[in-house]
Amino acid sequence: MAIEHDFFGLLESGPDGSIFWSENVEFADQSVTVDLT
Repeated sequence: MAIEHDFFGLLESGPDGSIFWSENVEFADQSVTVDLT
């Protein structure tokens, strides 16, 4: 199941029912993955 959020975009749910958001962000020459659960 997925939920659309105005700021975060698409929020997905995991197999245990938890909702999470993940995004790759570029900082200078590094790629950083940001995960919210």
